[in-house]
Amino acid sequence: MTLAKMAGLSVFLHPLCSGRRSATRIISLIVVVNGTLCHGASELQMATRAFRVVDIAVNMGLVTYVNVVSEWKWTWISTLVTIACWTVNNVWFQKSAVLHFFGLQLMMCVALTKFDVTDP
Repeated sequence: MTLAKMAGLSVFLHPLCSGRRSATRIISLIVVVNGTLCHGASELQMATRAFRVVDIAVNMGLVTYVNVVSEWKWTWISTLVTIACWTVNNVWFQKSAVLHFFGLQLMMCVALTKFDVTDP
């Protein structure tokens, strides 16, 4: 299951490699590294609580940043959908890899691709 979540991180390679803005590329890199550490540690059955807490905290910070500076009008809606999917997935679906991919990873990647901020 976790391997599927790690494979879902591959969608962030598109904004990482082809992002027009450095902020988009940096955020994508952080998401890929952070997600690989969290899901990889889980797959290797390592102590994952710390990785998971860091993963969630970092993702919350990145989502907040993107919501504050994005000019795409649907960013906050995609964030609400993602939060709802994460909650439903963790409460009722025992962390489904399919819901994690479509409801979190793909949704946030679309928001990041639409992310529109000018570089400082």
